[in-house]
Amino acid sequence: MFLLTKHGKFDELTYASCVARKFADEIKKNHTVITVEDPEPRTANLVIKKYNPDVIWWVGHGNPNTTTLKDVTVWIQAPEYNTDILDGAIACAMSCLTAKVLGKYVTTNKKCKYYVGYNDVIWFNWCNDERYFNCACSGRNPYQIRPELWKKIIECVFDANLYFIKGLAEGKSVEDAYKMCHDRYSYWIDYFNNVETEGEHEFAVVRVTVWSLKHDRDALRLLGGGVVSAGVNVKTYRKTITIYENQEVDFGILDAEKDLRKNIYVTWDTNKTRIVDAKLRAYWYSDNSAVCCDVYWNNNKVIKMYCGTVATGACNISKEADISGILNNGENRVKIATYKCPCWYPYPPNFHTKISLYLDLVYQGVEPSGKSSSSIKSEIENKLSKYKNILIIATGVVGGIVVLKGLKKR
Repeated sequence: MFLLTKHGKFDELTYASCVARKFADEIKKNHTVITVEDPEPRTANLVIKKYNPDVIWWVGHGNPNTTTLKDVTVWIQAPEYNTDILDGAIACAMSCLTAKVLGKYVTTNKKCKYYVGYNDVIWFNWCNDERYFNCACSGRNPYQIRPELWKKIIECVFDANLYFIKGLAEGKSVEDAYKMCHDRYSYWIDYFNNVETEGEHEFAVVRVTVWSLKHDRDALRLLGGGVVSAGVNVKTYRKTITIYENQEVDFGILDAEKDLRKNIYVTWDTNKTRIVDAKLRAYWYSDNSAVCCDVYWNNNKVIKMYCGTVATGACNISKEADISGILNNGENRVKIATYKCPCWYPYPPNFHTKISLYLDLVYQGVEPSGKSSSSIKSEIENKLSKYKNILIIATGVVGGIVVLKGLKKR
C-alpha cells in the first residue's frame, strides 16, 4: 500500500509521492498494490483496515514520536495515538525523525513487524517557485539545470528510499531489501560525485544533492523483527560466547574473594545489528549437599542454583536467564559465587564445584563481536600502570640486561 500524500504545508510532499507512484506501477505487475491519493488520517485508517496490507509506505512530516499525512494532520503518535494501525505490517516512513521514538515503539510495544525510517530530518531538493509548481518529477526547474539532470536530482533521495519496497517486491528478505535501499543511496552519491556539470548552478546544486544523500543515508534505520508474511523470510543468526567451561569454583561465603569474576565485552554497530535475544546458560556441578551457586550479570543476580540438604550424591544443575534488558553494548561484568549454607559450617574436606557458563545471542544483521577477560588480570594491570615509571627505571638498570640475554639465546 502506498499513501501518496501531496499537500503538507505546501505541495512539498508531491516530490516523494510521484516517485512512489512509478514504483507502484512497476510492482503492480506481480503484486496487488493499493494507492491512496493525498490521504487524510481517517481515509488511511479505513483503507488499511479494509485491505490489511503486508507493506505500507507513506510520506508525511514527522518528529521523533509523530508522523502526519495531508495538511500536516497527525496520523500516528507514540505512545498510544493510532499506534495499532501498523500491526502486522512492514512499514516504510518517508517522515523526518520517526525512527527515534515512533519506529521503536510500534515494533517493540505494538505488533509492527519492521519499521524503516530516519532518526534525523530528511533533506531533498524542491523548486519552491510558483511558476514551477509541478516541477516534481517533471524535469522543469527555475535553476538553469539541464532537465534530465534535474529530474535525477529531484528523484534520487526518494528513489533510494523506495528501493526497500522494490527489494521486498522482488522477494528479498527484509535485511537484504534494507541493504538494497542503503546501497542505492551510495549509488546516487557515486553518480553525482562523478557527473560532469555545466555551469555554476549545476555544480552548486549537485554538491548540495550529494550532501543530502549522505545525510539521509546515514540517518536511515531498520527497526523491528519477528515473523514476516508476504513471502519475506527473516534471517536470524546465533552466536555463543563461552565464558567458563568446567571451571573449578572455590567455595566461600557470600562476596568472598574466591568468587569468579570476569569482564565480557560484547559490541555491535546499532546501525547494522539488532540483538533479538540474549540468554545466559549455566551448568553447575557440586559434589556436596547444602551448597548454593549464584550468577550475577552487571550486578544483577540472574541465576540461583542450590544443591539441597537431602542430596545423597553429586548435583548437576542447569539453568538459563534472559539478560536482553541488561546486556551492555560494550563491557559487561560477570560474577559467580559458590558458598555453603551458613547452617552447615564447617566445610567438609575435598569439596568441589564446577561451572560452565555460556552467553547465547540471537541477532539480525552483522555478527556482534565478543570476548572475555579476567577482572583480576585487569586489576593487576591497573595497579602496574600506577608504577609505570618505577618499572621503566628498574628495567633500564637491571631488567634490560636480562631481556637482551634472552634475545641472544633465541
